[in-house]
Amino acid sequence: MKNFFYILIFILSGQFTLGQSINITDPDFPQSNPLTCSNYTTVGNANFFDDGGTGDYSPNINETITICPDLPNGTPKIQASFGTGTGLTWDVHASDFITVYDGPNTSSPVIGTYNSATAPTGFGAVASWTNTSGCLTIEFISDGSNEGTGWEANISCASPSQDMDLHMEAFVNTSTTNSMFPLDTGYVNICQGDSVLLVAKPLFPYSLENTNSGYSQNMNNIDFLWEFSDGQVGPNDDSVWFKPQNDVGVFANLTITDEYPHNASIRSRIRVSPTPDFSSSGPLEDTVCFGQQVELSGGVTTSDTAGVSLPLGTFELGGNFAGLTFLPDGSNAEYTTDINMASFTPGAVVTAASDIQQMCVNMEHSFLGDLEMWLECPNGTNVLIFNSYAAGGNYPGGFGGGGTYLGEPNDSGTGPGNGYEYCFSSVNNTWSTFENDYAANTIPTPPTAPSAGNTVDPNGIWAPEESFADFVGCPLNGDWTLHIKDNWGGDDGYIFEWGIYFDPALYPTNETYQTSVVDAFWTPDPTIVTDPNNDTSIVVEPPTPGDYTYQFNVVDDFGCSYDTTLAIHVLDTLIEIETSYDTIFCMSDSVPVWASATGTVAPFTFDWSNGESLDSVLLDTAYYDVNANGLHSYPVTVTDQCGFSEVDSAFLFVNQTLGIDTLLQSPADCGLENGYVSGMGSGYTGTPKYLWKGPGLTSQDSVTASVWSDKPSGWYYFSIKDDVCIVNDSIFLEQNPPPVADFTPTPAQGAAPLDVTFVNNSDPGSSYVWDFGNGEGITVNDLSDQFTTYYEEGTYTVTLEITEGNCSDQATRTVTVFFPMTYDLPNVFTPNGDGQNDLFTINAEYATKLEVVIVNRWGNVVYESTDLNFAWNGQIQNNGAECNDGTYFYQFKIQGSGSEVIEEQGFVQLVRD
Repeated sequence: MKNFFYILIFILSGQFTLGQSINITDPDFPQSNPLTCSNYTTVGNANFFDDGGTGDYSPNINETITICPDLPNGTPKIQASFGTGTGLTWDVHASDFITVYDGPNTSSPVIGTYNSATAPTGFGAVASWTNTSGCLTIEFISDGSNEGTGWEANISCASPSQDMDLHMEAFVNTSTTNSMFPLDTGYVNICQGDSVLLVAKPLFPYSLENTNSGYSQNMNNIDFLWEFSDGQVGPNDDSVWFKPQNDVGVFANLTITDEYPHNASIRSRIRVSPTPDFSSSGPLEDTVCFGQQVELSGGVTTSDTAGVSLPLGTFELGGNFAGLTFLPDGSNAEYTTDINMASFTPGAVVTAASDIQQMCVNMEHSFLGDLEMWLECPNGTNVLIFNSYAAGGNYPGGFGGGGTYLGEPNDSGTGPGNGYEYCFSSVNNTWSTFENDYAANTIPTPPTAPSAGNTVDPNGIWAPEESFADFVGCPLNGDWTLHIKDNWGGDDGYIFEWGIYFDPALYPTNETYQTSVVDAFWTPDPTIVTDPNNDTSIVVEPPTPGDYTYQFNVVDDFGCSYDTTLAIHVLDTLIEIETSYDTIFCMSDSVPVWASATGTVAPFTFDWSNGESLDSVLLDTAYYDVNANGLHSYPVTVTDQCGFSEVDSAFLFVNQTLGIDTLLQSPADCGLENGYVSGMGSGYTGTPKYLWKGPGLTSQDSVTASVWSDKPSGWYYFSIKDDVCIVNDSIFLEQNPPPVADFTPTPAQGAAPLDVTFVNNSDPGSSYVWDFGNGEGITVNDLSDQFTTYYEEGTYTVTLEITEGNCSDQATRTVTVFFPMTYDLPNVFTPNGDGQNDLFTINAEYATKLEVVIVNRWGNVVYESTDLNFAWNGQIQNNGAECNDGTYFYQFKIQGSGSEVIEEQGFVQLVRD
């Protein structure tokens, strides 16, 4: 996990003391006469003013003041907070400015130059760690032409956190090689029973010892907190011996805290090799006869899963999605990512808002005003986290956060900034929603940030705009998806990680791991008759009756060894089989054959190939269908109790001469009874007798094989009986199917005049009658495509009727014709009242619906309408204040009289001169 970057950590005294007010015109607080820091520890109150005090500042001011802290070693530092981000007055005209220098004079490095144009909501500045004096020098210059109403600020002494670069190493058992991969936050793979020495390796790049400034940070004045997800806690030491209590993975979390206190954390994962499952290893037969070879399976290849399987390793805790991810920038760009939860009780659902303790996201973004964020549970239910986009996105009516930051963005857009972790909870929140509380909990970014500005405070837990109680009924298992939508371009944002923290009582297991077998072998044994190095299977041949054991061994990629012992029992066996041999003269669907067995170890089972026994048990008698003359063999496998098998065959000789040679049918036409059936036989013994049965027939039709005509569709049954046998057969008299009318208009809609081709997809018929719905039609007798042209706007019903035999079918389709939609896209208008180009409009023709939104360059809506004939006059909503000259952005959706919908966006220049 990426370390959380704290913005400002303040040294708070046990009792509040209000320091004196400071004016820009007051004398300096140099290093020789510094500020008394114990009187300036409170942030948020106004104690630093322009020359007007609580009134407006004066023209032609050029004042400079230096303020230094009274404590040594460069800590604490002086910090200054200006503007609405801290709830203070901020109005400095664009022609005036405040410059802040990082040091005791104006020769020091410039932190920044600010006014209400460059920093609309104010700014914050704090002395850097390279500034050992801890001083800030503030210069205020105003010209004589324009002034703002003034400014007030807060001066305080702060101790910014000195970043600590935290590293962790791991040594398994007595090894002297770091086993963690990737380094610091990776994995340590161990066997069951192994111990791991975890060693903290923090670096202190800004400490007094390394820079001769700041405060002391070393291995002797920081605290170490070792926490493990199986409940173990380590000593306050830079190293800890850890031994997992079970064969599951464990998260190892290290937090170090300096004396102020500031802290840094790092997490690694200890994966314990799970015990393989050998349940599918073993002999194909565990009891065999003397002299029989036996195959033992222990396969671990991808093509042979018999033998051993490796269960998934699991962790007791988890749930963070980690990795640097760019937040797509621009209109309607949406970022989504999933966390798959898979280890809750099957079927478990959210029962209360408290089941989700909190959802946290580590991110940075340079323009809160265009963001929407929502969380989706596995069944698709969404809960809105916050919506700041006032112009309307996925969620309408955002609160409009403007240029407020999240985290420490790199507003130049050259790469990721520093992420802050923002957490949301419906049960543990310390603040209300972003909408209600963000303005009161906005703080300046520190000097070390990539860009200066005001950012939302992460040092609390926020409430989501919709309650997590809305997730009640959602499955706990499945994909939980985070959605973040960036509705406007030109800003910066990155997602570093995010996570969902469920109630520990639910016991989630959010991460799994899979070991693999890197070596497998059989322990040598003289009875193995194949290659013992073949890990998939071996063949053994025990030399005498008795019990034999064989050991199968595997080594996984963690270097852990496991084995299982397989046993077989050898019996002495011999089977003698006797089978039947019969002759029949008529084919039958139930002819018995049989077998018997003696010797060896009873009882026996009889497995007849493709036969059916009298019982579900494999018996000595089976029954077969006989449908061909000649000698037929019926294999049977006889198996004794020890599993030894012998194969023999029973025989049946069939000598039937009577047969049905031909059955014919001629289908009936659709809706008519005009079909016929006929049959012929041969091989008679004596005089044959014929019998037809079918729909409507209950008695003998004829003694000769004649045609049976004028019959409806259905099954007809035919038999011939001579002096020896009777043979039967059947035939289905078909009926030609009813016709199916079907066609496709191409195109089915469009602008007039519209040429339409009708593709005939119907079943074949004898007649096709077309009605095109425009007063035209045609009758044809084939499947040819038809054509017509529609000249007027409207919806036309087209009909096709098809006839075949005594049946018919009809199909209808519609064709929609409309006039094409047109509109203009002007890029400049001059609302100066001269009667020429005073209005911005698009002159829509043949449109039925329109939505338009126009915003200024800060994303504020200045005009919106659903009027088809809208015309913007350059005032806010056409009746408010006049808008300044410049570029305005619009986006609109327009719908024509058909299904045509067009979305446009662009810009228009407002010029009054």
